Amino acid sequence: MEKNSNQPLNQAERYQYLIGLTEGKQLDADYRAAFYILSSVPEMFEAAAKCVDHEGITFDKIKRLCKGKLEESQMHLLSLAHNVFAWNSRTSPTPHELSRLGYPWLEVALNAIFISGGNMKVQIQKNEKGIPELLLDVSSYEKTKQFHERFQQMQNDLDDEFDEEMEQ
Repeated sequence: MEKNSNQPLNQAERYQYLIGLTEGKQLDADYRAAFYILSSVPEMFEAAAKCVDHEGITFDKIKRLCKGKLEESQMHLLSLAHNVFAWNSRTSPTPHELSRLGYPWLEVALNAIFISGGNMKVQIQKNEKGIPELLLDVSSYEKTKQFHERFQQMQNDLDDEFDEEMEQ
């Protein structure tokens, strides 16, 4: 699973590879969030590449293959990947443990949560050298945020009007 030039795959290429293993299956945000995490750590990706197919992701097997090969923070990410994919799975990291992940793992965890919730989309674009790069599109989150801010302003304006009428 390495490039022809003997360079390891970057995250964008690992992400694309995992998507390719699903054989064209329509993927929802939960799949994409799980693949985002699974592609973030090369050792996790190596295990995942053996456990993804058109039927799904076999997380129990990924966890067995990764046992003893990942840092504790990376194991927390693997548990989170399982949970965003299958919401009824148990996740070991508590919010407190997630807050201690540090860079870059906390960012990976939060991005995956945004992806799973449909607030962020993963995009792959080639850079000037033709190498795929992973980009995160937050436009849907920004639209929701702007809507909320406008709604809040309308509510404040109505409250002000009501207060003025009550004073008269």
